Formats: sequence, structure tokens, C-alpha cells
Amino acid sequence: MHWTGNGRIEVSRNFALGVAAVIIALALAAMFLIGMVIGQDGEEEPQAEIDPTPSVMAAERETETATEAAQASDQQEESETAVRPQAGTKTEYSTCLVRTHRSLLLDVESARFTPWPDYGDNRSVWDVIRYRHVDYISDYCEKQAPAPPATYSSTCIPRELQSFYRRHIPEGSDSDDFRAVAAEYALTVCQPAADR
Repeated sequence: MHWTGNGRIEVSRNFALGVAAVIIALALAAMFLIGMVIGQDGEEEPQAEIDPTPSVMAAERETETATEAAQASDQQEESETAVRPQAGTKTEYSTCLVRTHRSLLLDVESARFTPWPDYGDNRSVWDVIRYRHVDYISDYCEKQAPAPPATYSSTCIPRELQSFYRRHIPEGSDSDDFRAVAAEYALTVCQPAADR
């Protein structure tokens, strides 16, 4: 900052930016202090407590009892589901998988997405979507799945895949989606339980 020949004060750009920064910092500090004062004013005054009426207390007890009963019912159902053996058959399970797959069939062309195609990256997310889709279908049909076999057989998977294809997939209509569903079927039917 300096005086010019005609009596004016000339301010440099750096000086002006410094003054603006100081003014902004002071404004933020003032806002912070005002907020602290306002926040403390609300905490200092004691709040008047109102005792609930007997009808309100009775309603709260009923709600708590209903909530506890619902939670107990949910826990009992979860434990029964975990212990209950699967009672479906191979036919019921494979039919459920195929019907659910066909009713939820994803259109590959409209669902195709390639991240950053302009940069030469041609990886697709479709494979991930396809396998998550099969996970959903297998979870949906889990109740129809037969109980796992007691022992492992090396010929079970090829035999069950052949049976699945004969029963549900006409020749020439095979696809990646059907292969994923068939693999889910064969693995579920042929793999013994891990805890045996």
C-alpha cells in the first residue's frame, strides 16, 4: 500500500486478498461464538418433566409386550428354519430354478454396461450381474432343494447336469444363464453338507 502522486492510496493485490481473508476468518469465528452462546442458553434452563398418565403407561407396556412376542416368534422361526431338513426333491428344485429364471429373465442387450468404453476398457459388469442373478434364484428356490447327500460321488455332478439338460433345456437353446443355473442345481444336489 502506498500513496500515488495525485493523493490516492494504491493497494496491492496481495494486501487486498490478505484483508479479505482476515475479514472472512473473523466472520466465521463470530458465527462460531454466536452458535456456542445460543447452544448454551438452551442447556442451562431445566426442562419440566411430565409424568405419563396411566393410560399412556399401559399402552407402552402393551407395545413392549407385543414387540417382545414378535421378536421371540422371529427367533423361534429362524431356529426352526436352520434345523428343519430340506424336504424337496430334485425335480421340484430344478423346476423351481428354471421357472424362476425364465420369469426373471434378464435382457442381456438392454442390461449391457461397459465402464469407460471411450478409454478402451471393454470389461463388462454382465458376468457379475449374471452370477448375482443366479444367487437370487437359488435363494428363492432353497426350500425346494433336496437334502444334501451323505457322501460325495465323483459322478454325481456330470450325471445331474445331464439330467437337468434333458429335462429343462431343449437342444440349441443353451446359454450362459442356463449353464449358471444348471451349475447351481448340480452343486446343490451333489455336494454333501460341510458339517458331515
